[in-house]
Amino acid sequence: MNLYSKCYLLLSLIFIVFNGSSIGFIIYCARLGELFGTVLFHFTALLGALCASIADDGILKKSYYQSFFFYMNLIIFFLPYYYFLIEIKLLPLM
Repeated sequence: MNLYSKCYLLLSLIFIVFNGSSIGFIIYCARLGELFGTVLFHFTALLGALCASIADDGILKKSYYQSFFFYMNLIIFFLPYYYFLIEIKLLPLM
């Protein structure tokens, strides 16, 4: 695996850690507003998936980390919908 592939995977990992810990979503929405924060959160999750998918190690079969980072960024893409669903279903009961 060459240096560029490692950099793309590292960037994808940074997006996974930042967005996946929900700190990214909270910071984006608190600082930038709910709509723009959600759009930026989705953009960074898709950018992380893009970085994981273009990291090429020169063989036809993708490595474990490329697939793992790609799918984790796609799963993180749907986290705001989970948070909004909790907000709609649980907070009116309190």
